[in-house]
Amino acid sequence: MRPLLLLPLVLSFLITAADSQTLLRTIFEKPGQILRYSSGGEEEEDCGGGFCDSWRLSVETNNAGPWEVVPKKCLGFVERYVNGHRYSSDVKVAAGEAISFAHTVEIAGDGKDVWVFDVDETLLSNLDYYRLHGYGSEPFDPTSFNQWVYLAEAPALQANLRLYKELQGLGFQIVLLTGRDEYQRNTTEANLLFAGYSSWEKL
Repeated sequence: MRPLLLLPLVLSFLITAADSQTLLRTIFEKPGQILRYSSGGEEEEDCGGGFCDSWRLSVETNNAGPWEVVPKKCLGFVERYVNGHRYSSDVKVAAGEAISFAHTVEIAGDGKDVWVFDVDETLLSNLDYYRLHGYGSEPFDPTSFNQWVYLAEAPALQANLRLYKELQGLGFQIVLLTGRDEYQRNTTEANLLFAGYSSWEKL
């Protein structure tokens, strides 16, 4: 396989982790300062203004380490971000950059030119679920999330749907990755078709 590209997960700060204690390293006025969280997500040390934007950057760049919930002081920040213009703009820019790269690839047409997508928060948006569950400020509940998955109603991220279709038009084979369980395969396939995706090579 030649080009193998994973589109970044713009909404990665809504993906929960297993550990209850989080050690978050960010850039402060005092180099090396470390901010710790309690299991409830509250800061044990005040770091001043701009924290939530710095926290988001640390999560998106995978520097935050394991974490369980969005800090309570950042709930409003996350809600405004995902419901506002900035989130959709970020997705569009990422998709646009991916399309630009795709046009530089010389497709051999032998089925070995593959593009890899993740499913959740890349092809399908679970924002409607997170709206009902505190935008990631509540501990992740696999039971309620699985109930949401079985509805098979998650909409497409439209910019990524356009990217998906353009890549197919260029001749890329599409492979999908997901952290969902195997027993959710049929439901996931139904949701992808409902959202407008089709003709992937492998899921």
